[in-house]
Amino acid sequence: MFPIIRRFPISKQVLKLRRNTDLVSVSKTLPDNLILADPTVLDELPQPIVEESEFIFPRHPKFIPNSIEVYPFNSNNNNNNESDIIKSVDLNKQIFGVAFRSDIINNVIRYLRHKRRQPKKTKRMDSISGSGKKPHPQKRQGKAQAGNKRNSVWRGGQKAHGPVLRDYSINMPKKIRALGMMIVLSMKLREGNLKVVNNFHIESHKTKDLLDIISSNEHNDINATTNTIYADSVMNMQSEENNFHLASRNIPWINYLPQTKLDVYNLMQKPKLVITASALEELQERIISQYHHTGKHYKYNNVMLNYTEIAGKVEPIVPEKKYELA
Repeated sequence: MFPIIRRFPISKQVLKLRRNTDLVSVSKTLPDNLILADPTVLDELPQPIVEESEFIFPRHPKFIPNSIEVYPFNSNNNNNNESDIIKSVDLNKQIFGVAFRSDIINNVIRYLRHKRRQPKKTKRMDSISGSGKKPHPQKRQGKAQAGNKRNSVWRGGQKAHGPVLRDYSINMPKKIRALGMMIVLSMKLREGNLKVVNNFHIESHKTKDLLDIISSNEHNDINATTNTIYADSVMNMQSEENNFHLASRNIPWINYLPQTKLDVYNLMQKPKLVITASALEELQERIISQYHHTGKHYKYNNVMLNYTEIAGKVEPIVPEKKYELA
């Protein structure tokens, strides 16, 4: 008798169970003269208990500081000593403790570049004024055939197969965009390219004075031609006595931005980030609120909950009966 061959495929789970049962049965029926050097190889491997969030997006195992020092921007000393430290800013470990994920960075950069891409448009037949009448007969005039004077061959006609308006934007969840900012900021911190200063207040609006201040500070421990982002809070950017903005406009390697305009694309283009203490606090709050965004429906439910609580405390108004039925 020949063995019956099964034609349908066997799933991987079934094969895994069969292998495990075969190993157990073999280990139980081993002869006495055969002894395994390490009998624990046949034991089942313990599965570590890991949370789902840690499994999908693991945290960085290294030590993350609880705070970062804040140095004065306009300092006459070449080195920032401990006496020059004004205060420290607390770092949110949920932001600065994430692991590096190049796929998330790539997706967020694609989202930003597709969003900024400006499409081009040429005029087609429907956007050019003119009659749709046939300009001349088809035959007996010795001219090339034409059905419309707005055709692509004639002067003033349409552009044949030209580009049209198109939306290149792609969808990206808010949580993924917030994760991209977390990854970039955490990598800046680990690389030593994140410096925090108290403010960007300078007395003069001249570019030469600003270059002297930057070259004398330790927070600019890079070449003078290296691109750097100087991020400030929105209130400081809008102040009238903002000489830093006037002095830095003529420096090509300085990009002075408010913290609201910081994104993954800007931070990946510039190797160094110098940010004020107030802007760093606002930036952390903005990223956390974006990461834990629950949508408009959640806010609507909270408003309705407060409304129902207030409405429950007020006694309902019963209308007076003007007419009574006999």
